[in-house]
Amino acid sequence: MPPKNEVIDDPTDPGGTLRPNLPPEPTVGTHFTPLPCPEFDYCINLPASVDRHSPIAIFDLFFAPEQMRILVENTNINRPFHQMGPRNRHALDWKDTFVEELYAYLGILIYMGLHPENDIDQYWCIDVNNQPSHGPVRTSMARDRWKQISQAFHIAEKGKSAFEKVKSTFLSVYYIVY
Repeated sequence: MPPKNEVIDDPTDPGGTLRPNLPPEPTVGTHFTPLPCPEFDYCINLPASVDRHSPIAIFDLFFAPEQMRILVENTNINRPFHQMGPRNRHALDWKDTFVEELYAYLGILIYMGLHPENDIDQYWCIDVNNQPSHGPVRTSMARDRWKQISQAFHIAEKGKSAFEKVKSTFLSVYYIVY
């Protein structure tokens, strides 16, 4: 750690982050020179067994089908025990989710990250004259069902940490080493 007189507290994080105590830049100009970036040939390195033209095959590299089944099980176990929506005949009772529906749910989550809106309900808005149209969301899943799955979505079993397996592996390695 540098001597105390060479660093100062960050005003946005008092007592936490330290930053170098450097004098301010003497001038600011209008000329910008970008860093040199050498040309390179890119290559998509996917395993030979993966169909490059299948979005699901590529997505399965991040969440394997077995992991998706675990997410479905944990989401169904964590289901809400109350109806969603108004207490009338239109209230939405829980129906167990399944792998294909969870793919749609996660796809909508990714879409929402790429197309941010101020309110979740705007993704299902049908007033295309005054609002952006999010047809892929509307045609994939109903808004109330998406909200219901969001309430129930669970990675690990109820009451257990998703990191239990990682923690137990770490502890077993720790005890072997020491």
